[in-house]
Amino acid sequence: MVSWFRRNRKSGNSAAKFTCKPTVEALETRALLAANTFVRVAGENLLPMVGEDPAVLRSLGRRELLPNAVPTVSAAIGSVTAAKDDPDTTIDLSTKFSDEDIVNSLVRLNTSRGSVSVELFDQKAPITVANFLKYVTDGDYNNSIFHRSVSNFVLQGGGFQFKTNPSRLDDVPTDPAIQNEFGMSNLRGTVSMAKSPDDPNSATSQFFFNLANNSQNLDNQNGGFTVFGRVTDMTVVDNLAAIPTKDQSATDPALTNLPMVNYTGTNFPADTTAANYALISTAEVVRRSDQLTFTVVSNTNNGLVNASATGNRLVLHYVQGQTGAATITVRATDRDGESVEQTFTVTVHA
Repeated sequence: MVSWFRRNRKSGNSAAKFTCKPTVEALETRALLAANTFVRVAGENLLPMVGEDPAVLRSLGRRELLPNAVPTVSAAIGSVTAAKDDPDTTIDLSTKFSDEDIVNSLVRLNTSRGSVSVELFDQKAPITVANFLKYVTDGDYNNSIFHRSVSNFVLQGGGFQFKTNPSRLDDVPTDPAIQNEFGMSNLRGTVSMAKSPDDPNSATSQFFFNLANNSQNLDNQNGGFTVFGRVTDMTVVDNLAAIPTKDQSATDPALTNLPMVNYTGTNFPADTTAANYALISTAEVVRRSDQLTFTVVSNTNNGLVNASATGNRLVLHYVQGQTGAATITVRATDRDGESVEQTFTVTVHA
């Protein structure tokens, strides 16, 4: 079972340190768009000229070089018909609205064995992605370690930061736990949130890489473990997972399978150095997507059906014993405040 043992509240407010600058590597993955010209801007990496293809600029996260694309309706929310006392109906609003500025965000974890690029599933797991990005931009994963490695299963991090003077492992400061968004299988190369046993909505800072196909196990326990991204190349992750482990659970029960490099000390963790750990030195956002926020604007019959939007999911909860009809309007709003609405009807019969 994937679990963790510490849950601290973050004290104070951290100023976001996010800057969206495409790296040379990101541009090279587009083959430098061979037919186009690039310019170096002081203090930044190579940036496309303003006249670049809008679709390419969006894919590289350079929304500031483009006018904002307004949200649109991609598919109609059809009329909903239910019988009295039926279970809730859930509608995935990400399939009903779209925005040209939405691309998968990209994060780079710079580790002691090389860089790991993680493509995030902004539309499929919006709450989880926003949570992960906040930890990245707050700097909470800087100088953190991978504290749990189980061969052919998972490599887990996001729980402890290595500190010096004296050498120690401090808890990563955590924000409030988030709602589970399980919807994709825990296949090899995917990235998922760790959480407490028997509490699907307990994920905070800790995440893990699936080293194998864990779908039969992790998709079917504790509400399913939320997949929110994928590793673009598993070479470095596999290298990290190959580091031998030591049982340091006498210090903390979460450190039963702690990856350690050339450690022969006897006073853990006071006699360790950064070089002894599978370390994330820095975590950075390479590409940031736009995001749609969904709200229920109006409902003509709350006594028949309660409509609520959380993340991408619209939930229709039918009031027990009631029949009739309701008209519901849902709004999708992007980060720039542009919005579009859809209206549909709900009919509940006896």
